[in-house]
Amino acid sequence: MENRYLGMPDIPVLANGEDWLDMGRYVDGLVKFVSECYTPMSIALQGDWGTGKTSFINRMRGALEKSQDSKIVTVYFNTWQYS
Repeated sequence: MENRYLGMPDIPVLANGEDWLDMGRYVDGLVKFVSECYTPMSIALQGDWGTGKTSFINRMRGALEKSQDSKIVTVYFNTWQYS
């Protein structure tokens, strides 16, 4: 029997996982912005539950880790772990 999805799974996508929400161009755009920015910055990603925030961050962290710019540090803070 073949497994088929009837909807999108409610599991965050890993850095190299399937782009269910078609967010690749947004990830690429933000990675480019961060890579070309000269000032220190913090970025917060906000959205409703289930909108793909964790998947977006996972994909972005994966792209930044592959980039040649070693000055970029990503910090992931899971608020659920401390609530």
